[in-house]
Amino acid sequence: HEQPQHQPITVHFTFQFGDTKEYPHGKRQRAREAALWAVDPPDYYSKGTFLRLVGPLYSQAQRVAVERRFPEWSPQRHMALDAIQRAVVRDLLALSRALG
Repeated sequence: HEQPQHQPITVHFTFQFGDTKEYPHGKRQRAREAALWAVDPPDYYSKGTFLRLVGPLYSQAQRVAVERRFPEWSPQRHMALDAIQRAVVRDLLALSRALG
């Protein structure tokens, strides 16, 4: 009998449209991002070709402009910052496809 190295926890990921019994991609990906999915082989994270962004997804000036435009409690503040980030991800996806 061995002592566990970590305290056991229980996590429940909520339903996400598009998840299926055969491929629960949303739930599985959220678990990976939280470092709670320990089933993938080591090469899942190292095999392949990757494009990496180093640095913030938006500039300090962009953030200040959004913060001045929308109050802290406003959902529009979140949506405005999110829109900038989604545009960066879109552009990186197009670049990665172009590079093969």
